[in-house]
Amino acid sequence: MEQRLYKITMVLALIFLAPGCDLLQDDLSNCPTDEGRTYRIFFPLAGGTDSDIDPQDVKQLSLYVFDRYGYYVTYVQDDAPRLDDENYCITLDLETDERYLFVAWGNMAPDYGYSLDNDPNDLIGRWYVRLDDPGAEHLLYGYLDAPATRADGTVDYAVEINQNTYTVHITTEGFPDPGDNHTLDLTHGLVGYSFMKEPVVSYPVTYTTNCGRDAAGQPSVSARTYGLDAGSDTTLELYNADKGNKLFEDSLLSLINEANRQGAAIDFSLVHNFYIHLKYNDTSMEVEVSLNGWNITYEYHELG
Repeated sequence: MEQRLYKITMVLALIFLAPGCDLLQDDLSNCPTDEGRTYRIFFPLAGGTDSDIDPQDVKQLSLYVFDRYGYYVTYVQDDAPRLDDENYCITLDLETDERYLFVAWGNMAPDYGYSLDNDPNDLIGRWYVRLDDPGAEHLLYGYLDAPATRADGTVDYAVEINQNTYTVHITTEGFPDPGDNHTLDLTHGLVGYSFMKEPVVSYPVTYTTNCGRDAAGQPSVSARTYGLDAGSDTTLELYNADKGNKLFEDSLLSLINEANRQGAAIDFSLVHNFYIHLKYNDTSMEVEVSLNGWNITYEYHELG
């Protein structure tokens, strides 16, 4: 009798275990496991050799990991990344069979701040980088929604790095009163970038940069700006600060679009340096404009 009850008990135990994990077969792939897996995250630059992103410009790299539901998992910061080395990677030990969201920021600290309402339990959609002021370093970004994997051993993923900032270099020629103080106003509508690749657009924000002078004594300036896309532009305004005169105004996208209509083929996802030359025409009292070597002939800008 005892032997019979023992056999019945064993059969019932196997029946109750079978739905969760089929112990009657050799395939245990669906069984839960506590084992972890090593992930190697590589950071190729967007555009490859066609891009003007300089890997030496990436002084600091922050990698954030979120789970499939968008909750924060872990964070790694490298203060000496080597993006010019194709073998450079960040190694993480994470749980197996999980889908992860990887978000990378280059140079986020100390030039740029990030805000998550002081609640690390917020979903990824509430995380964003705040743009308080154009930083000394370029801001870079990468995002990967990595699928779950059951591969054995080390798993490799690539998070492509894009540049979110641009540099505008303005030189002038023949401007009157070159000895006066000049300023450049850059205006755009971005207040930050979300961790989900989207710009955070708000009211226009203006940053003012004082101009220097080139070897010929003419006003010149280089300044950082953000977010060139269909919904975000940058307006440029050059002033003689001493006399209160506006010498030039245009949007960066309109200059790029006009140069492209003339055959320039400037892709601002790959090109992040814009060289604008303003030549004052003393006869017509107008300003001739060129962008990255292309003359903008659709109109002349009146001085004044």
